[in-house]
Amino acid sequence: MTRDKDFLRYRTHKQFFNKQRELLFDTHERRKLLVTGRRGGKTEVLAGDFVQTAVINNSPMLYINLNFKNAIKQMWEPIHKISEKTGIGINKESISEGVIEWNNGSSLMFGGNSTSVDQERWRGYKFRKVGIDECGSQRWLRNLVDDIITPTLLDFSDSSLTLQGTPPRVPKTFFEKMYFSKAYKTYSWNIFDNPFISDAEAFINDMCEKRGLSIESPFIQREYFGVMGSYDFEAMVYKGRKYLQEKNGITIYPDYKITDIAIGIDYGFSDYNAVIGLAYNREAKKGYFFTEAKFNKSTVTQIVAETRDAMEKAKQIAIKNNMDLGNIEIVADTNEESITFDLSTTYHLPARNAYKYNKEMAMSQFADCLRSGQITLLKAKYDDQENLIEGILDEEMETLIYMRDEEDNILPIVDDDVGGHPDAADAALYAFRQFAFYSGLEVGENNG
Repeated sequence: MTRDKDFLRYRTHKQFFNKQRELLFDTHERRKLLVTGRRGGKTEVLAGDFVQTAVINNSPMLYINLNFKNAIKQMWEPIHKISEKTGIGINKESISEGVIEWNNGSSLMFGGNSTSVDQERWRGYKFRKVGIDECGSQRWLRNLVDDIITPTLLDFSDSSLTLQGTPPRVPKTFFEKMYFSKAYKTYSWNIFDNPFISDAEAFINDMCEKRGLSIESPFIQREYFGVMGSYDFEAMVYKGRKYLQEKNGITIYPDYKITDIAIGIDYGFSDYNAVIGLAYNREAKKGYFFTEAKFNKSTVTQIVAETRDAMEKAKQIAIKNNMDLGNIEIVADTNEESITFDLSTTYHLPARNAYKYNKEMAMSQFADCLRSGQITLLKAKYDDQENLIEGILDEEMETLIYMRDEEDNILPIVDDDVGGHPDAADAALYAFRQFAFYSGLEVGENNG
């Protein structure tokens, strides 16, 4: 039986080129991480890893892509092709349910990771192998791996997890962190290592010529050479930010008089909630963020508590600056108007709906003010274990990126499938729009 299984694995391995075989031969590795550029053959090698695992009787497995549709599109056909060439028969399948079952009781489920509901679906399962694709673009990857997937691998002594994808367009992703950690055995190759791609050099040179790029451009290095750290800085939403000064580890706040304070709230029960406070001088057209909170899966009670805490900090600033307390405003997301109503009527806080029209224009103004230093914020700080201890807004802004179209043109839409999701940044934007209106930067009524 062992010899039969080894022979089936051999028939699997012979379908791949040398770099791919290195990954397939490492069956003792429990955690694998693969980084390749486009056309590197990463989806095919993961399909091979699934099939060689399926050779072991009764092996349940899971494949996750950005969404269910992509999972089926990218992995369904390779699994069938490699299974047929390997000689392991498929007994049952359902493309609508996303399940393939082999004759020996092994199975592969297909899924996506576009919502928190997608993630929660996998709680309670037991898997011998899990492969997560497109990790450079996966949202909530840390939560998916640590909280959802890792417990599903505990029932098999030979279970394994593979993370793979092209390098991310933004820094500080979980995928990049794991690439440079010792937690995963890393593998990397590029289009030139794939012998099935004819004249890769001519292909890339033609790509560069058509797009007006050089070989050293971040796009080419990231997408075709698979170089980690080749970020798309050109498409970053809030680049060139300016920060509050520090001395001996203590934040030094500006000495200009504060005339107004705006507290922005973003409701995101499927993502994160955020409460961000901005103190500013409307005549000098300057301001700084003085309080930040970001929290997930919270109750209304926690949202109220964080808002009241921000309000108390705002009052302290107001008293210090002899500012009218009536100039403190709370502007909240319109997604949960009932919470805003409770803040106003039950808790007697100056809360109302945020102004949300012409968001693209507002984001551009906000970015300009951050770049010029009119608005400053706390710089992200980390402890020895790389846990964030300060600078919630700064860390999130580092991951926000605009979408690109098929011609690689930048679109005025935040691409939260590739980068981060604007929770704290949107709360900050609501507060900034009050600053912009009262400082004369934005035309139009700002009354919600």
